[in-house]
Amino acid sequence: MKFLRHSFFAFLLCCTTVSFAQKRLEKADKAFELQQYNYAVTLYQRAFSRAGKNEQLKNQIIFQIAESYRLSGQHRRAIPQYRRLIRARYYDIQPILYVHLAEMLRFTGDLENAIIQLESYLELVPDDEYVQQLLEHFKQTEHWEKNPTRHTIENIRRLNSKDNDWAPRFLDQAERSLVFTSARDGATGKRMDDWTGQRFTDLFITTQDQKGDWNTPTLLDKSGVLNTPANEADAFFINDGNTVFFTLCANLRKTQSGCLIYTSNFDGENWSEPQYVPLSPDSTADCVHPWVSADGRTIIFTSNMEGGYGDLDLWIATRDNASSPFGPSQNLGKNINTSGKEGWAFLRDSLLYFSSTGHAGLGGFDIFVSSKTADGWDIPENMGMPINSSADDFGIAFSTACRDCERGFFSSNRREGGRGGDDIWSFTLPQINFTISGVVRDDETMQLMPQALVQIVGTDGLSVQTFTNNRGFYRFDETQIRQNVTYKLQVTTTGYLEAEAIETTVGLNNGKDMVRDFRMQPLPKGTVVLPDILYAVGQWDLIEQYQDSLMGLIELMERNPRLVVELASHTDNRPIAMTNDSLSQRRAQSVVDFLISRGIHPGRLVARGYGDRAPRVFMDHASKTIGDVTLEISAGTVLTPYFIDELPRNLQEVAHYLNRRTEFSILRDDFIPPAEDGEPISIDNLVRLANLEDDKRIPFRINPPTNLPEFVVVINGASFTFVYEENAERNLIGNEDAMRLLRTGRINRNDFKDGEKAFDEEGDIVKNAVITLRELRIGKSVLNHIEVTVTPELPAPLILNAETLKLLGEFTIDRVERILELK
Repeated sequence: MKFLRHSFFAFLLCCTTVSFAQKRLEKADKAFELQQYNYAVTLYQRAFSRAGKNEQLKNQIIFQIAESYRLSGQHRRAIPQYRRLIRARYYDIQPILYVHLAEMLRFTGDLENAIIQLESYLELVPDDEYVQQLLEHFKQTEHWEKNPTRHTIENIRRLNSKDNDWAPRFLDQAERSLVFTSARDGATGKRMDDWTGQRFTDLFITTQDQKGDWNTPTLLDKSGVLNTPANEADAFFINDGNTVFFTLCANLRKTQSGCLIYTSNFDGENWSEPQYVPLSPDSTADCVHPWVSADGRTIIFTSNMEGGYGDLDLWIATRDNASSPFGPSQNLGKNINTSGKEGWAFLRDSLLYFSSTGHAGLGGFDIFVSSKTADGWDIPENMGMPINSSADDFGIAFSTACRDCERGFFSSNRREGGRGGDDIWSFTLPQINFTISGVVRDDETMQLMPQALVQIVGTDGLSVQTFTNNRGFYRFDETQIRQNVTYKLQVTTTGYLEAEAIETTVGLNNGKDMVRDFRMQPLPKGTVVLPDILYAVGQWDLIEQYQDSLMGLIELMERNPRLVVELASHTDNRPIAMTNDSLSQRRAQSVVDFLISRGIHPGRLVARGYGDRAPRVFMDHASKTIGDVTLEISAGTVLTPYFIDELPRNLQEVAHYLNRRTEFSILRDDFIPPAEDGEPISIDNLVRLANLEDDKRIPFRINPPTNLPEFVVVINGASFTFVYEENAERNLIGNEDAMRLLRTGRINRNDFKDGEKAFDEEGDIVKNAVITLRELRIGKSVLNHIEVTVTPELPAPLILNAETLKLLGEFTIDRVERILELK
């Protein structure tokens, strides 16, 4: 009996203890559901002490304690609880504990063991795609550790306390005041938050002094309007600091449960009573972490309302004006939101910065960035180390005062360098400096070339130019060369082919002084014979198989867009049905037409047919083989009819073949495209037969101010126009046009009659200075050593008198046909 009585009382005591444990467990579970994790731990511990020998119940309680620590951010306290459950084989009931332990280990920096825990989980649940992806994310951490960004970060110790301090935001446009959330001593609420175990949070403000140091933080509002005994957090300001949106978490207001967004206005002295901002149709949903556009019409926030992808998602809402309610909220989509948590959005131009636990990261919350697209948002990119760490990194805010730099603040609870729990950190992306420099030389003489024009055009639209100095040196400095831009360099100077090169800063993470030297090739002198272009006998159509022979010329003209060339076609002297002049002109025109079809401006091309009147001249020894017949040609040979007739018959055909050719010569290197509805400056693109009659007919137009004939003239290789004024006492040139010739090197000091005395102290040409122009080309005629007098203003670049034009020979002017005809 005694034994039976003892057993009965033991059984009764056990049942009573378990019953007490169950009741306390229910109370703890209720606190857990209300996210009062710190209070829940206390209740779970009490329930555990009453659980007796019920191992299953004890493990259940330990699991809830571990979860409470995890969800309240007490990662290091959670780890031993999960390990204890693994030893008890509780993973048979809750395999997810391996995943949660892995997350806690990763947070503390123990990546190797974190990966082991995930692999253990996948042995039990091999088809879990989320954890498979999480494992891959963990393995990427090594890449981020080995490839940190150039950001520098600093813990702002003057602002941080031993408690949580987070979500820094600039108060106004001056950016000398910073508002943040804190649970430090001095907060309005004296109670402890059952979630964090710290005080309820308030909004604090600090200002920057003249030395750039932050003052001791104080309450943003001491009246009890903004800062209350509840949790206020995540303030965001617009209207130059006079309007605030913030998160309020408490059940102290009858209109609110959970965490919601409120707004208040500052009248210069006091904050208005906060007004609730309705954003979710579900009154039980939380809405937190507001970001608001400067005009107050767009808000991005975090919520757990229905229709999301995970625990917490980012949403957006808009309104017509700053005083109307926001419209229906839209989820930012699956590229942004995950099955984890997303929050603390910050929109900078078209870049969205936010924190997430669901995207591939280093641990806890990481900060990500995504670009706006026409269809939504790009796949976010992790900002990498050092901004992100294995801890929670969140609440980034950028300075908007610096548009060309990247700096601001963020929050982190990393241990290394930290002071309390969540701390405020600053970040800066140091500016990378790039330069491009080099020297320009003559490719043949190797002499340095002063006053060469060097221009850069960047893919960002920037175009800058400079001139080489007396040592042929040029340089573009760090204010002109930017990161992630590709530059095209072009070098031009009188009498040389244009040179170009490519330099890029794309992908460069460190500054660099790039050196690019140039060797300039002189313009080809005389004529250049093109590769074989053959025609059917008596025909002029350009056969497709010979179009490739023009590719070199096309490339030359594309790379040198200011060249004007003459395309000359020649025939042999054997008679055909039409004249050789007509046939050669049509063949030259067929080449011009093809070049135009490939995008070469017509104003840069002159077609001339010389018939058989210009036999080929060989300056060097050459040989040509057709079939099994080879013609050897000595230097200085001219393939005249007499020379050909003296050749053996089998070699005559080779000589005729060499005379049938198409060649080009460079006329000028100063082409400027005409306006779309205007007339080209140059009229050399008029197509005309190269016969004696055409050489004697020079077209002109009427100059509007003077009603006098205006012709094209090429002065030392540069195109101008001149007005023919028959009775002018002397030839004149405008000051600006004379300076143009001087700056481009087409004239120099030695061309002035008075030498150095022709210039003032600033280097400008003095009035009435006399210049001797070495060469004037009018039509096909050339005049040498023509004197002109500099005058301030003219109706055209030059005025030439009758005495000068008579050097061309006798002439008449037909104002109806607008032709000057030489006798």
